[in-house]
Amino acid sequence: MWDTISGPAFNTLLALVQPGQRFFWLFLLASALTAIAACMFSLPVSEDASAAKTLERAFPRDIFLHPSALLDYRYAAINAVLSVLIVAATGIATVSVTQWTVAALGGLDGAGVAEANLPVGLLYGFLALASFDTANFFAHYLQHKVPALWEFHKVHHSAEVLTPITVLRMHPVDDMVTAATHSLAFGLANGVFLHLYGGPVTQVSVLGTNVFFFLYFIGAYHLRHSHLWVMFPKGLRDVLSSPALHLIHHSKAEQHWDKNFAPVFTFWDWMFGTLYQPHTREQIEVGIAEEDTRQLRSVRQLYLTPIGKALRLLLPALARAA
Repeated sequence: MWDTISGPAFNTLLALVQPGQRFFWLFLLASALTAIAACMFSLPVSEDASAAKTLERAFPRDIFLHPSALLDYRYAAINAVLSVLIVAATGIATVSVTQWTVAALGGLDGAGVAEANLPVGLLYGFLALASFDTANFFAHYLQHKVPALWEFHKVHHSAEVLTPITVLRMHPVDDMVTAATHSLAFGLANGVFLHLYGGPVTQVSVLGTNVFFFLYFIGAYHLRHSHLWVMFPKGLRDVLSSPALHLIHHSKAEQHWDKNFAPVFTFWDWMFGTLYQPHTREQIEVGIAEEDTRQLRSVRQLYLTPIGKALRLLLPALARAA
């Protein structure tokens, strides 16, 4: 039991120097350089393009020291303990789903129908990223469409400014919903490969990280939660979800509500009609209704307000069922 918890705890404490973690310093540096480049190349000719002004635009104090951002930092630090437990539980659940999948397919006996080679390793790595994207899309879709789950997901959307730490502004119940879909998706994918190849398949990795996740995290991942409009080049943006698409997802504007759920690819959003792909840059104001925002401006409120609201939605239904 201790080993199950100590691993995620160790990774959380050393996130800056652990290549497998999304807050690894190289991923942060890549996003920071992209932010600076975005500010440099989007400036009108008449604007001050000095290094100091560029840095000020890329990392504005009024955003990174905004009361909402300061709340993000406090909440993320306190929530880290619960996050470790959720990660540990996700690992256990993924192993269980993997074992059930292998058993349902007939176990490892007589499997190994093909040789695990480099292309297979690449396919396995890509399937892992695709499973991550699929799990996130459906969990995210439910978090917006199921009223009780939306009360918990409001915690994330109540951020009044976006910084890379806003990704951690998630209620534990919200995290558990996402973790459950991850366990199911990864467990099924792992089980299928274990059955087909008679054992584990080695992923192609960079610094010990699945090469496709490495590319995802180094590709301006942390600008998904930022004030900057970063859109991938034409062609690439049609397949991959640009950071600007997630900025739109956080918009207050009604035409942006319930759009751009998937984190990696545009496929699922296109399939479900939730893709909002702008042709030109749009001005975005992030957040939710002011009445809801006022109820989510302290760590205590971020934890307790969604519970009270979700119970008020669920209890009448439970009473009727009883």
